[in-house]
Amino acid sequence: AQALILQGEIESAESQWRKILEINPRNMAAIAPLVEQLLKRGDHVGAEIIVADVTQSDVTTTAPLELLIQIRAARKDWRGAILALNRLEDMPNATPVATFWSGFLAAKQGRSQDAIGHFQHALAIQPDYRQALEGLSRIYQTGGHNAEWIAYLTAYTKQNPDSVIGLEFLASAHVGEKNWRAAENCLLRAGAIQPANTELMLKRLDVVERQDSARAESQLTEWIKNQPDEFKFKMRLADFYATRKRYSEAESLLRVMVNQDSTAKQTSAVKLKLAELALLRRDMAAANAYLDEIFGQQPDHLQALRLAAQLYVMQNDIDKAIEAYKRVLKRTPLNDEAANNLADLLATYRADDKDSMAKATTLVERFEDARHPALLDTYGWVQLKAGNIQQAVMALRRAEAGAPNDPRIHYHLAEAYSKTGNTQAAIGQLQRSLADGKGEFLEIQTAKALLQQLQKN
Repeated sequence: AQALILQGEIESAESQWRKILEINPRNMAAIAPLVEQLLKRGDHVGAEIIVADVTQSDVTTTAPLELLIQIRAARKDWRGAILALNRLEDMPNATPVATFWSGFLAAKQGRSQDAIGHFQHALAIQPDYRQALEGLSRIYQTGGHNAEWIAYLTAYTKQNPDSVIGLEFLASAHVGEKNWRAAENCLLRAGAIQPANTELMLKRLDVVERQDSARAESQLTEWIKNQPDEFKFKMRLADFYATRKRYSEAESLLRVMVNQDSTAKQTSAVKLKLAELALLRRDMAAANAYLDEIFGQQPDHLQALRLAAQLYVMQNDIDKAIEAYKRVLKRTPLNDEAANNLADLLATYRADDKDSMAKATTLVERFEDARHPALLDTYGWVQLKAGNIQQAVMALRRAEAGAPNDPRIHYHLAEAYSKTGNTQAAIGQLQRSLADGKGEFLEIQTAKALLQQLQKN
């Protein structure tokens, strides 16, 4: 199940967890991740049924009651959540956990000051309680109180000088203020406590790169020299080269890595990166060759399928792109990126096909209230192609507000305005689309033709 989750195969992983629960219905190692997935898709009833068998009798650990509080809070059953919290408070040695969940419920109900008090009390009892720090972070940063959050963390790390978690949160808060030097110092202190922690080293590298890319490259090269077998460092250096369009250096490094002894997973990751580089260089043949090598070993490699779909679109092989996204969604039905891209292709290239439009409409239903501009754009585009003009205009306006420089959103909104008869608004959107697009978006020729037609009329 854990391996399947790492590959994004949620449904298959859930099946494995349910098999475990058929053998032992009280197995928390299966219950906890299964409940997490059920909550993600809003199946609160299903989640509580899974937990019910464990919580109806005496519990010996806090985990089942913690899950029950989380489930009931998700469906706003505050009375039920408080009852579960009361049971948690009665358990021996559960004070910091119960205090955290008191803060969790207060935060969910919008009582921020009460939540802060509970989270801070939990940390006073049990320093480095990550969930409590995460709860505080959400309240302070969502409310725009980053300075207060930094002040609290500064005091916390002085009181707990060996708290790596505290220093990581403080570094993140400084990054939010673009105080790179202070963030780097925090991560240096954390690295001194855990010198072998490669994740800390890479976090510090990200901060150094914001200040001085040459110093970051030098630091990374030195780490690789000292730890030549550290895969993550070499992949990070390849990314460093690629983002600076130093493609030949990135490719040389990755080719050496392919020929070294590596796990199958690492080899696939390197070949996938080589395929991405080939796409950036518009070398379609090389990208296809690397992807074929991956599919030869793993026919349903999710990341390779997503990259292949992009490649097929660039090659104007829409049928193969559609099929690739369908394969991704078969394995990961809740994958928003794949659902968005498939719906976009169906609405753009298969609008005359009734079944394709029905599929596209179903795919974007969950994007109606999305916050991400790309999801809203696709929702609006599908509605437009389905003939729901006003619904399309409303969604596309929201998408434009979230991404005012996206040329495709301007083009889609222009199409919608032209359907309403608002020619001047459509022309304005098309002019912005062509100015922002600079030849880099899918329908640029269609946008030019529509602009000429509207200006003639």
